[in-house]
Amino acid sequence: MMRSVLIINSFLAIVLCACDKESFTFQVGKDFVEPSTKVTVIDTLSVNLATYRMDSIVTCGLGKVIAGVFHDEWVGDIVARSYFQIGLPEIKEVGLDEECDSVFLVLSYNKYYIGDTIQEQGLEVFRLSEGLEDDNGGNIYNTTSFSHYPEPVGSLRFTPRPLKQDTLGIPLDKELGTELLEYLKNSSSSLTEGDFLKVFQGFVVSPLASESHSVLGFSASDSFLYLRVHSHEPGPFDVPAEHIFPMVNSSLQYNQISFDLAHVPELDTINEKRGIGKAYLENKAYIQGGLGLYTKVTFPTLQKITGQPELDNILLIKAWLYLDPSDYDPDRTGFVDTIQIYESEMNGDKGSSLLNESSAPLVSDFIVDQIYRDNTYYVFDVTSYMNQEIMDYYIEPDFGFYLDFSPNKAATMLDRIVLDGNQKDKNNQLRLELTFFQYDL
Repeated sequence: MMRSVLIINSFLAIVLCACDKESFTFQVGKDFVEPSTKVTVIDTLSVNLATYRMDSIVTCGLGKVIAGVFHDEWVGDIVARSYFQIGLPEIKEVGLDEECDSVFLVLSYNKYYIGDTIQEQGLEVFRLSEGLEDDNGGNIYNTTSFSHYPEPVGSLRFTPRPLKQDTLGIPLDKELGTELLEYLKNSSSSLTEGDFLKVFQGFVVSPLASESHSVLGFSASDSFLYLRVHSHEPGPFDVPAEHIFPMVNSSLQYNQISFDLAHVPELDTINEKRGIGKAYLENKAYIQGGLGLYTKVTFPTLQKITGQPELDNILLIKAWLYLDPSDYDPDRTGFVDTIQIYESEMNGDKGSSLLNESSAPLVSDFIVDQIYRDNTYYVFDVTSYMNQEIMDYYIEPDFGFYLDFSPNKAATMLDRIVLDGNQKDKNNQLRLELTFFQYDL
């Protein structure tokens, strides 16, 4: 059993906030002894928060389309576009006299949205002028862009119903449907998907910036994202037909995300190596999907309770990390009820996720004060990791943890959490709470 010993009596005596329980008697073998024992809780350590930003995020191959504009009151305007390719229909045969009646891009809602869905939304579709390609590592990023023709091939103005409707159909130019049918008519039976993609290289769904007030989520797979061409073969009685051109190359479908950081220009100066402390952000720290914003939490005064000589009679038995969300609003969309916690590597970089007892990523509990909201907070049980760090009686000056969403959430949503770093506010829940067991045999 690992014993983690932290502090000496002289330190405990000067701790500003501690809760002691009465001494008690316990049995050792067949004898009873009356040791001097107590449980001490320390929750007055200073906690620093700093915001960092990833240079880019891998957003390809995640099976999700996001498109629209989110006017974030805390950060600024965020614009999401989605790129994808369509392939050949399952049945490639087309009647020689068959004519296109209409063509739609069909998107299937995945229930995700952020922003104002009461106002009318605008989306338009552009045809790509170059094919989609990943980098050497098989990745496409939120910062990546591919060229498209200047004129859209379709658009739609609508009032979003992401929770009530299953699909959204964007009407496209009839000429595109005609071109697709004519291509199939004039192709041989040996036509391949590669041949098709040389001509129809892909599409991008983009918001009409002046008419977009929310970002909507859709599923990205061959069953849920496709072009549907309605046609007929003329005759005494027209024979209707339908052709489905499904999304293909799911690993190349990706979301491009751009933003202006107009409300917090300081965040434009940071990266993965250089963060910005809460003191420069009005005692705030940010976590936001799509933008690559995440937070590092450190404990500057934690070193004061290590490195002492009289450590063998004090055990750390519990460590809780509490975080206070400044922007909590139960009526706001895009509020995430879990945060993931990551280790800080030796060089200070964000490392891998901490794990719970089941070897799954460690996530926070979210406690909501339904009445006053003052006691709403995130909390992590970091006992085992604090024990590991201090078992040699020394803590690195910049020891801490990183806070972020899961990689999938960080790449497919724009949800945001603003953490309150003002520990002088008596209602602020931000703290590291350490519980020690002290005994003197």
